[in-house]
Amino acid sequence: MKTPEAVPSYGVVRELSNQRLGAMFEIELDRAGQIDLRYQRLWREMATLGLSGGKRLRPYLAAMGYYGFGGRNLDLALSLGTALEVLHLSLLIHDDIVDRAAMRYGVPTIEQRYRRHYRSRTIDRASTDHAALGAALLAGDLGLTTAHRLMADLPTTAGQRAELLQLLSELIHQVMAGQLLDSEIAFRPSTADDSLRVAELKTASYSCIYPLVMGATLAGATLQQREPLQTFGYHFGIAYQLRDDLLGVFGEEATTGKSTLSDVRDGKRTYLMQLGLRLADPRQRRQLNAILGNPKATQRHVQHIQGILEVTGAKSAVTDMIIRQTELGQTALTASDLTDAVRARLQALAQDMLRRTT
Repeated sequence: MKTPEAVPSYGVVRELSNQRLGAMFEIELDRAGQIDLRYQRLWREMATLGLSGGKRLRPYLAAMGYYGFGGRNLDLALSLGTALEVLHLSLLIHDDIVDRAAMRYGVPTIEQRYRRHYRSRTIDRASTDHAALGAALLAGDLGLTTAHRLMADLPTTAGQRAELLQLLSELIHQVMAGQLLDSEIAFRPSTADDSLRVAELKTASYSCIYPLVMGATLAGATLQQREPLQTFGYHFGIAYQLRDDLLGVFGEEATTGKSTLSDVRDGKRTYLMQLGLRLADPRQRRQLNAILGNPKATQRHVQHIQGILEVTGAKSAVTDMIIRQTELGQTALTASDLTDAVRARLQALAQDMLRRTT
């Protein structure tokens, strides 16, 4: 296929996406302020969180799917990417509630911010916690409906908008299933395969497959042309989540913006952890089970888990699987109808993700 001119780089898409998000929040802050300043505060907390971090991976993948099949309107691709990034923010807010997380992107979560805000305004701690939880839920819901509105407002044909909204509905359907399964893994009998299924539904699906497919749809790609993108998105997404699992235990908080204590205290049965439990001897397994889910776990406990995951070979096995998943994704790209420039961009992105520290 002929290569379209000026395929945007990751850096360009990330910068322009940040500008788009900032502009969108300014509009919403103004609208909210006309209703009530307390409501405006909720939007301000959302804006603070949404603009504090994020790789803008979804807007970039949407742009690559779009440019990969001849798209040339960067403004249109960014509009799609903004809708996906607002959806991502809403899902992060809900995820933080489910995980009882205190930090995201190195700043307090919305629930935590409201807990501090309400502390002097409520009668007791239970009331404070309940009100803060409610505010965070509302923020997450606002993100969902805003993403739908942004998608419905895309300046494209009615047929394409209908198809994109259908894809958005499918995306949310899958990620909610993944969220529920992820929550239940902490207290139900589960295996490494269960954790891999969660990675498929929560990460590969909405972070990789759908942004690529939606971008391709916006460019007019056929169902057959989208299939290799789905395959690449799946393998890339699994590799991405497995890298996240490693960073969740072995990462540096100053770099990731998230404490390694979070997943341990919540008893997260990631693929890495499930593999560690399976490969551990009885004594090591008892130690892992005693630490996982302990709300009083310390950094010393995390270091003990790190040692077990290394000595059992779980860490190296996950690293090998990340490499394998990346290779499978590269094979799918080779078989695709993407332009040469976009194929090269996605191949480079996959390699970068292997080495990421955030």
